[in-house]
Amino acid sequence: MPRLLCKIFATSLLVLVPATLLAQEPKPKSGRDHSMPYYLQKRPVLAVQLSGVVSEAPTAGNAAELALEVQPPWTQAIGVISVGGHLRYHLAESGSSLIGYGARAAYQAKWFSRQWVVPVVGYSYDRTRYSLEGGASGTLASPALFYGVRLFLSEADPAAAAELYNGMGVTRAYLSLEISQKSASNADLSLAGRSTTVGLRFEF
Repeated sequence: MPRLLCKIFATSLLVLVPATLLAQEPKPKSGRDHSMPYYLQKRPVLAVQLSGVVSEAPTAGNAAELALEVQPPWTQAIGVISVGGHLRYHLAESGSSLIGYGARAAYQAKWFSRQWVVPVVGYSYDRTRYSLEGGASGTLASPALFYGVRLFLSEADPAAAAELYNGMGVTRAYLSLEISQKSASNADLSLAGRSTTVGLRFEF
């Protein structure tokens, strides 16, 4: 089952990413707004988020997370909708191993191009594969809603933002804060509790 989910996720990205890039029509040069930095006039279609996760669940421990999302331009009329997946490595107790993976979708209430604070709400579905020090192992599903805010870092330092765009193609950079509440548990492992995720989000 985990292999099937990974294959479905990989196939979806292979289909969505090229379609999203092809659907983004560049603006003609004559229509460029010279009062706004050129990198902000592009609609980002991909996002990479690197985060640290602090969990209240005693057996889960803290974690490092990598998320990859697609933001189709045709969903950005009112706000931004993103879909994708994530991979999480838990810094569990010595002798235990916890690795989470899954899918996520989010809505960003982004209504202005240079909006400093962007509220976000979303849904994630995780599957955590665990191998505990006592010998127990298995997989635990943990769906959860999350909410938070993203602070627009590119607007704070336009010179650094321009360098990021010229060097790496990053059109927008955010400081992201997300909070989720999980209730998943079984006889071996409990992921129940609030999780706080803080990280950097780069949009391309």
